[in-house]
Amino acid sequence: MNGNGIVLEVKKGSVIVLTPDGSFRKIRSRGGEAVGQEVELPPAVRAVRPRWVLPAAAGALALLLAIPVLYAGRAAAHPVVAYISLDINPSFEVGVDADLMVRQLRAVNADAVPLVQELDYSGQPASLVMEELAERLAESDYLKQETAKVLLAGVRLKGNGEELTELGAQARHALESAAEQAGEDGLQVTELRSTPQVLLEAEELGLSVGQMTVYLLAMEKGYDVSLERLRTQPLPATAVWQGGLDALVPDSAELDEEKLDRLLEAEKSARAKASAVQPASPAAERAATPSPPARPAAASAPARTTTPPAERQRDPVGRPSAHPPHGPSRHPASAQPAGNVKAAESREREQREFRRGLEQWKREAEQARRALERKQREAERRLEQARDSRAKEAAAKAAEIRSKAEQRIREAADRRKREHEKAKSSAEAERKKAEAKRKEQREQRDGRDGHSDR
Repeated sequence: MNGNGIVLEVKKGSVIVLTPDGSFRKIRSRGGEAVGQEVELPPAVRAVRPRWVLPAAAGALALLLAIPVLYAGRAAAHPVVAYISLDINPSFEVGVDADLMVRQLRAVNADAVPLVQELDYSGQPASLVMEELAERLAESDYLKQETAKVLLAGVRLKGNGEELTELGAQARHALESAAEQAGEDGLQVTELRSTPQVLLEAEELGLSVGQMTVYLLAMEKGYDVSLERLRTQPLPATAVWQGGLDALVPDSAELDEEKLDRLLEAEKSARAKASAVQPASPAAERAATPSPPARPAAASAPARTTTPPAERQRDPVGRPSAHPPHGPSRHPASAQPAGNVKAAESREREQREFRRGLEQWKREAEQARRALERKQREAERRLEQARDSRAKEAAAKAAEIRSKAEQRIREAADRRKREHEKAKSSAEAERKKAEAKRKEQREQRDGRDGHSDR
């Protein structure tokens, strides 16, 4: 597809662009591209492939590919102007055009796959699609729990945001109506706003834009949350901090798109640093663990153990060992869940890196703010000078115009006065002429009367 696209992310040798039909595309970098720049799309464009698709199970992959995740009907005649994600336990993303007709529907996780199968959504009004999704959620008992919580996260791609506001209202109405019909009045709906950059990163990580936005806001606050928990657990279950999802709503309202995108860049940088020091996998750690020392040849044979087969010692690749364990474990019981400890340490490192990146961003933002204030003051000073100069020029021009107008008024008055005097003189001359003529006529009439008398 030819045309132009907006650069969303610059990578080594390639860039991610937003096309006019609302989809994301990866193209080869020509060098010098910047975020927000408009670039020309080559004739052949490849779709961005999420990283999470490759390690997915074959069955789940087949199901996900069977769903029109990136439907071929993303026609330029109906470009997507807004997205909204719906997270409860299944997670969906819906894209609509300017007429609030659904053009895209994505099942974010495996729980959402059965709910969108055989759903005719392309070109349908968003209100009808939302009602159908809400009814399917209610029929699957997702809305019948007392603690049912739904997160709606919106992204505006084009327009002034009216479509996104209406789309959020339709989604909320559909969910509340379905919950009411199911006899559930404890449904809680939370709304957030996000950015196209966050939407793109969420797709690459296999998350919804709502999950990714919650992660960024929670990390900015220092809350205990991880990408793996968001990916494997229902979103409300991960919001274990005080206030839950509702505690992030004011933060979302205060964050503009630029700040949220900067939080995303800080998180990506922290994640890259954390992955660079990520500990080895559990299998590699087991392989690197030294085996117990061999028994002396003179030692007596060990007594037969009653330990169940499932609890026998296993070798580094997970097969049951031919040798039973030699005595009690040399490690304390508290050291057994090593994976949990290492995961917690990894989260702590990730949070520390994120906070350091965030502090660095705050310092840079403060410097940029001060520089902007200086530029604004200088611009205001120059503007004031320009205003004074323009005011003086305008005053002089106004005085000149007023003088010319007064001169024209005087000239017009003089002209009218002369014309009036001329007309008056002409009228007086005509009057005298008429008077003389009448006098002459009287004299002639008197002369004729006297002649007849004689």
